Amino acid sequence: MITIETNRGTAVIRPVRPEDVWVYRQLRLEALKNHPEAYTSDYETNLAWPEEKWAERLSSPPGGPEKVTFFAEAGGQALGMGTVVRGDSPKTAHTGTVVGIYVQPEWRGSRLSAALIQACEDWARSRGIQILKLAVMSSNAPAIRVYTACGFRVYGVDPRAVLVGRKYYDEILMTKELE
Repeated sequence: MITIETNRGTAVIRPVRPEDVWVYRQLRLEALKNHPEAYTSDYETNLAWPEEKWAERLSSPPGGPEKVTFFAEAGGQALGMGTVVRGDSPKTAHTGTVVGIYVQPEWRGSRLSAALIQACEDWARSRGIQILKLAVMSSNAPAIRVYTACGFRVYGVDPRAVLVGRKYYDEILMTKELE
């Protein structure tokens, strides 16, 4: 657990536990509904998932990729989340992917995103992961600023990666070498 002082008070970053499944579901659906252009997952599809599917997303199933999701919390309330997934083959186990970073609007600018990214990096380092990657929509300038400030650099663009309604969004591909 990481404690962080923000401009809104003290928050903690901690791994999500199995009993957090409904809080995770609520926060994830909020992110997908309010920012459909920021995620490759779809709100309606996720809304229809059974509880087992949500629980599966929080665990590292046998034979599947090793992963962890972190919550940012204050006063017992989940304010944000982020996940890191290890490459799932011997040839990619040295890499990890950061996904699903989300902070509720009223807590943006409080350094919670950076703290969630740091938690993902710490977890990755503890497992010998050498390279982290992520993708961020080119229209999401605040997120790009946070990732850049955290040491990520652009290595490419995935053009028209996401279609929301009738509008396409490019994804900026970013990486960071861990020491």
